[in-house]
Amino acid sequence: MTAHIGTIATSFEQLDLATVIQLSQAVSGELVFEKLIDTLMRTALMQAGAGRALLILAQTAGERIAAEAIADGDTVTVQLCKHALAATALPESILRHVLSSQACLLLDDALAEGTFVEDPYIRQHRARSVLGLPLLTQAKLIGVLYLENNLAPRVFSPARLAVLKLLTSQAAIAMENIRLCQRLTEREAKIRRLVDTNIVGIFIYDLDGCIHVANDAFLHIVGYDREDLASGCINWKHLTPQEWLDRDLRELIPGLRKTGFLPPFEKEYIRKDGSRVPIMLTTATFDETEKEGVAFVVDLTGQRKAEHRLRESYEMLRELASRRETAREEERKHIARELHDELGQHLTALRMRASTLRMQLKNDRPALVDETGSLIALVDQTMQVVRSVITSLRPPVLDMGIAAALEWLTAEFNRNGRTMCHLRMRDENMAMSEDHAIVLFRVVQEALTNVTRHADATEVIITLERTTNAYLLEVLDDGQGFDVQATRNRSFGLAGMEERVLMLGGQIDVMSSPGIGTLVKVDLPAHRSTRIVVPRPSLTETSVASTG
Repeated sequence: MTAHIGTIATSFEQLDLATVIQLSQAVSGELVFEKLIDTLMRTALMQAGAGRALLILAQTAGERIAAEAIADGDTVTVQLCKHALAATALPESILRHVLSSQACLLLDDALAEGTFVEDPYIRQHRARSVLGLPLLTQAKLIGVLYLENNLAPRVFSPARLAVLKLLTSQAAIAMENIRLCQRLTEREAKIRRLVDTNIVGIFIYDLDGCIHVANDAFLHIVGYDREDLASGCINWKHLTPQEWLDRDLRELIPGLRKTGFLPPFEKEYIRKDGSRVPIMLTTATFDETEKEGVAFVVDLTGQRKAEHRLRESYEMLRELASRRETAREEERKHIARELHDELGQHLTALRMRASTLRMQLKNDRPALVDETGSLIALVDQTMQVVRSVITSLRPPVLDMGIAAALEWLTAEFNRNGRTMCHLRMRDENMAMSEDHAIVLFRVVQEALTNVTRHADATEVIITLERTTNAYLLEVLDDGQGFDVQATRNRSFGLAGMEERVLMLGGQIDVMSSPGIGTLVKVDLPAHRSTRIVVPRPSLTETSVASTG
């Protein structure tokens, strides 16, 4: 870029205040970085009477030459560049001095005075008048303006120097302002890209409720359009249902005023058509005044639908599992009844005939009496096996009520002779549905099986009580315990207990750690099934010691 000027060596002594102000405004008024540098270089070169000028900017990666201005007669040429520093471009010793001291350095005759006469650049180019001016803003070094005149000494007079200092000061401020404006523009562009991508709903609001800016994603969530936004009829307080608004004003707004930020939370908005939309929202205020802020909104409608479908699938799965378990128990009951009624009768008849045959052979064939005795013993053993199978399928004592069933289970457990088991029930006439009785019985049965196999316990306490709405069961042992989390995924027993309890809408907790025993707690809602088993009276505590 070139420009023609009248006389380069204009007498600064003749400049009036109006001219100085005009020059200052010419520099400080530029808002484009390249134009600012061009104006600074031309003005400095012209007013200083220099033959050459360099602008060196301090950057993170090091200093670089940003511009060079050269006067050739009546013409000034300014070249913008990004060159690395080189000893052939300027006297580096002078540049380093200005950078380190952040002070002006003026040499009336660089070839004849000072400590810089040996600088290679000065010796080679025979620089006479040399001036280095730091560009400072609030003690921050922006760069250095270097000027030289190789024709005459003492070119840069005090009057020229005063105006040049003013120019560089204004230029430094203008450069910093431009840099800040560029950063602000870049940030605004990033924010605008974020807003325009419509990944989430975004709006800018004030605490009075007015929404000033919103992206299309947010407008889509609440069912409004741009005209509604422009007319000012979208208000976050009006979007919020009353029950949510009361909480917002009571809890969230004070927290926002205090911290300037709210972590994500869920609520609802009222759409333009009156329907409600579930959302997740997080917000932050812009500054310490806390009057305006930005909010990010995620529509949870899809998630809620997915959760609903998942709950439906889970309920269906539980219902199928419940039906399967009910069918399994019914089949067990049926098989047990068939074994008892059919096979049991046949075995009884077989024993009676064997006994009759033994009586007949006693007189006619004494040698066969022992054989018939062995046959009768074998039938007795078979009948005992059948009884055991029937009991394992479904203990007949369940038909007498949960108390009797648990008493029987406790007595059977204590036959092992190693562990004492106690049953404690406050209500000895506790009644419950057959479904509940089977679930509680199977949980206790599985818990006692685990105690026998793994616990190495000396005592087990079974507690069952009825509250207004639930049955509470606890099975506590003083055994060696186990790591519940490590065992859960590979234990079919624990999984079976959980499945049975969940089928009736209950909750089961297994608490244990190595060395401290195990506690199984079941909370089973009382009102689930209508099939009632009427129990017989039972003891409030059963404690049967094993005799081996």
